[in-house]
Amino acid sequence: MSNMSNNRVIKNTRYFTVLVEIVDILILNLYTWLSIVMLFNLNREHKGFFLAVNLAYILSVSLAPPNTYRKHINNMTILRRATGIWLFFTLFSVLLLLFLDLSNISYWWQGVLYFGIYFGILVAGQIFIHSILRKLRKQTLYSTSVFLGNSSALERLYVEMGTDPAQSYLVKGYFANKPSDTFPEQVPYLGRLEEAREWLDANDIDEIYCCLPPEQSNFVNKAIDYCDNNVKQFYAVPVVLNTTKRQMGTVQMGDMPIMALRFMPLTLWSNRLKKRLFDLIVSFLVLLLVMPWVTAIVAIIMKLTMPGPIFFRQMRTGLDGKEFECLKFRSMKVNAEADSVQATKNDPRKTKFGNIMRHYNIDELPQFWNVFKGDMSVVGPRPHMVKQTDEYSALIPKYMVRHFAKPGITGWAQVTGFRGETSELWQMEGRVKKDIWYIEHWSIWLDIKIMWLTIKNVLVGDKNAY
Repeated sequence: MSNMSNNRVIKNTRYFTVLVEIVDILILNLYTWLSIVMLFNLNREHKGFFLAVNLAYILSVSLAPPNTYRKHINNMTILRRATGIWLFFTLFSVLLLLFLDLSNISYWWQGVLYFGIYFGILVAGQIFIHSILRKLRKQTLYSTSVFLGNSSALERLYVEMGTDPAQSYLVKGYFANKPSDTFPEQVPYLGRLEEAREWLDANDIDEIYCCLPPEQSNFVNKAIDYCDNNVKQFYAVPVVLNTTKRQMGTVQMGDMPIMALRFMPLTLWSNRLKKRLFDLIVSFLVLLLVMPWVTAIVAIIMKLTMPGPIFFRQMRTGLDGKEFECLKFRSMKVNAEADSVQATKNDPRKTKFGNIMRHYNIDELPQFWNVFKGDMSVVGPRPHMVKQTDEYSALIPKYMVRHFAKPGITGWAQVTGFRGETSELWQMEGRVKKDIWYIEHWSIWLDIKIMWLTIKNVLVGDKNAY
């Protein structure tokens, strides 16, 4: 099979993702069938069991997609991602099996054995698939290409090609009216632009990447015609990337592609659905299993130690800059400055019990109701008082970017050293940078990591929690 044929058959990451998921589902169903025959006493209920585990797998990979298709990845990373898939798979399977009332699975050890063995199968299978894809990619899956132009955007493109998970690239060189001193040595200068046609006729390449200024539009059109007439792929690299090094995304408006200023994974409805499903599951479990007894204990202690309501309600800035009512356990005496003055380390308004709650994040637990309602997310930029938003948006560039995502009970800034009082401007600037980084790099796995770091901080106590 030729390089060009390979390029048509397997072009980008999603084909690898689908391939991995299909193989995993086939392995899951074969293993489940063997378990039904040898382990479980199921007759008519076997269809319901198959339905439950398949739905559970689909839900689990939507929250933690397999990453065995990636080119630069080690077995430990595959193990961590497989563990995430397995945890979600086990949780969803148990819930669905209870819902379907498969009472013939009468011994708990059967379930433990089934899910335990499947964990080993899942990890071994994904490592095996990754090794096969790696060998296959090295042998066949690469495409040859040439650059038109000598811009910094093409230099960056060459670096990114080395990290493309879908295939390997062989860049023959670049054509420009003059050579560049900064181009990588692996990408040689091939000649002036007018010499490109003769070189292309004599060499077999799959793709052309072009980044030329508007005044060379005639040459660009000739290059497009050449690719159309010779079954070559033509890619236009936006000239705007010469002046900005930020991560950008493409938005399609009809037949017109437009470059978005920043790429945010949560602009995709599928990612928003994953995050919302994750938020609903976590908030429901906390509200059902934790909040009733915690609220009872907090209410008793508060009634014995200080007058006033149990809950504290405050308007804060949320998604798209809209205000919402944030719910907390009250940790301060009732005061007139609650909505205008940030809490400080030795704030006289705080009570002794309030200090304990704030130190261990107990005061934030009612916000799981905000998460369940949809005002907040479990993980995201912390919501600020409306007064703070008004002040800092005038002082800090890009401050309002943090409101492209729902605010969270915990966030990347909070677990990386930017929790607590922001008495100096640089502290809030650092928090904003962390929040923007989170929005641009969001993933379910990142949310799980932040939750784990938050729980770890809660258990040991946070010196910045006051």
